[in-house]
Amino acid sequence: MGYKTTDALMRHLRNSGITISGGKQKRQLINTGYFHGYKGYRFFGNSQRRLPFVTYDEVYATIQYDSDLKALLYGKMMFIETAVKNIVLESILVNANSETIQDMYDKVVSSYNNAPPSATTEQKKCNKVS
Repeated sequence: MGYKTTDALMRHLRNSGITISGGKQKRQLINTGYFHGYKGYRFFGNSQRRLPFVTYDEVYATIQYDSDLKALLYGKMMFIETAVKNIVLESILVNANSETIQDMYDKVVSSYNNAPPSATTEQKKCNKVS
């Protein structure tokens, strides 16, 4: 498709069967973006299951629903992400027996690189090489 201006994207949407016009919808398209907005919501699951959008209002309502759902879950997801990150970091610190980033990387994160050639892939993953 190549780079297109916002006006060209609006024409492309109209040529694809989506009714879009006016300054308000143009601003919505600018704010949400073509690829995140329309292109990201064209189908459900796979490209053979196209969503039956006929107006940009329908596309924009879907974008808003998605944004609201993300906002609802964001705080809880950040809590989980932070907890998991801290648990993993503590485990790495304990296993590396060092606080330096390079030691953590060398001894724990990429320790499979230091395994003997005879080690199995599973042994390298589990860091259980005798």
